[in-house]
Amino acid sequence: MPQIKKNWLASSIIYQLFTGRAATASIIHHRGKVFNLLLQHDFSPLLSHGLNCLYLLGVFDNTGPLIVREESGHDLTATANRLPSVFAVSNHQRPNPNLGTQAELVTLIRHLQDQGFHVILDFVPNHTGTTHPWVKTHPEYYHHHQPGQFVAEFSGDVYKLNYANQELRRHMLSVLTTIASWGADGVRVDMAHLIPTDFWHQAITALRADYPDFIFIAEAYPSSPLDLSPLKDLLATGFHAVYNSPLYHNLHAFFSGSPLGHTLAHVNYTRANFAPNQLINYISNHDDPAPPAAATYLEALLALILFSPGIPFIVGGLLSGRFHRLAHHYYDELTAGQLDSHLPPVINRLFNLRSHLNPSATAAHEHHNLLKLDLTTNQKPALLFANFDSLRRPLAAPATSPGLLRHTPPAASLAPGQAELFFV
Repeated sequence: MPQIKKNWLASSIIYQLFTGRAATASIIHHRGKVFNLLLQHDFSPLLSHGLNCLYLLGVFDNTGPLIVREESGHDLTATANRLPSVFAVSNHQRPNPNLGTQAELVTLIRHLQDQGFHVILDFVPNHTGTTHPWVKTHPEYYHHHQPGQFVAEFSGDVYKLNYANQELRRHMLSVLTTIASWGADGVRVDMAHLIPTDFWHQAITALRADYPDFIFIAEAYPSSPLDLSPLKDLLATGFHAVYNSPLYHNLHAFFSGSPLGHTLAHVNYTRANFAPNQLINYISNHDDPAPPAAATYLEALLALILFSPGIPFIVGGLLSGRFHRLAHHYYDELTAGQLDSHLPPVINRLFNLRSHLNPSATAAHEHHNLLKLDLTTNQKPALLFANFDSLRRPLAAPATSPGLLRHTPPAASLAPGQAELFFV
């Protein structure tokens, strides 16, 4: 396995910003000016909450045809401001010109780093858009049903790459080198589990020879939430962390009627079988919406991903109450009030407690229909309670002082969706 010299990711909280989808820096209303407008945005409130890694989603050129006609049940034929998916990449080594120039992106990355952020970008290795130059110049880079008939994937707007071709592998390594040369601190690798693991051994080793602090995060979706071997296989190749998609699916299953114990069993299993900061914990991401009950249970959900073993991942807008995913194939906007600059007081305290206490969970339990996490902190042992039930539930916490989050007395109760943390 490649040697990791400095894993800054281990102490980070990732914040995903869908580039060009904010009202104040819009790919529709501010064409070609998005990177420069983001230079003017005040991201310091995120840093104050400990969200110190900015994931700029969708910065690459995706110039291409509008192929997809339906998204999440929405008929796109009548939708204005259609856009190709940001993952139908037509040039892996050039930013989307509707966002700005390469020089402007590099300036933005450096500006954010000067403020105190680490910055990661996408790396999309599994496919390209149908108008990528390789389709004509290197058709051998792709899988084919038969000569001349490319294998289309997902929504039909991308062609699948073939890693049996050694020249393609060299090309994709040059893409990674380009991203690192722009000053990015790492990549979030799209659908990493669909790529042969020997490529990751090769590519991660080669890139770290020149950029030893460069971070690799794997998006990965095992076929079953009970099979975590794909996550372990990617970590063994040198990835710093992988998406904890089984936790996400367990949470959705819970809100659909599965026992809370299934989610807690997963938390305990991953704590015992993974290093503390190898899993990316999320409530939602660019593909996966938050659970349908997130409006009621946001505090409890955030408490779970912030205090469970792993690296928290927050989608832009979630903390301000936007729970559905931003559309990929048409312009869907984060309003000015959904940029998470001003958090509700209890959410603000939740992030501050994580930053100040440096917690580590040692076990998860079900306690009177509440989730309970046993924690060690940099001060003293603690207990985190979160009410995922539909009824108010008593705490009966073994503490002598009120809670640190809501100042709840130890013998009081929590309403649905509330959380509390006690020193014990």
